[in-house]
Amino acid sequence: MVSEMDKMFPKMSDLNFEDLQKMDVFTMIQKETHRLAFPDVISAERVAVEDHNLGDIKVKKGTFLTACHLTNLIDDDFFENPLEFDPERWVKEGTTTAKTLKKHPTIYMPFSIGSRQCVG
Repeated sequence: MVSEMDKMFPKMSDLNFEDLQKMDVFTMIQKETHRLAFPDVISAERVAVEDHNLGDIKVKKGTFLTACHLTNLIDDDFFENPLEFDPERWVKEGTTTAKTLKKHPTIYMPFSIGSRQCVG
């Protein structure tokens, strides 16, 4: 990562947001660190506004629901060797991680997602 930064930014004053987006090694390390250091948003809470079903589960209006994102990030159904620090997992093709991210692109959302996403 240091050599990638030195190559792209001979002077740190040249650092800008657009160039940061091109730093593949930095991005992989950042994502893996957020995955293992646990995200700021570990769950999403909602209250059912009407009766409905979640698969086989009947949810009554007014029920408090919590989706815990944290458990997904260390589940080997979604990430192979989930407790191992492996920045390469974000670019490897055909792996459990690659398949998970394709099927569930929002499984990794360290700062939430959508209109409630952290702006900082």
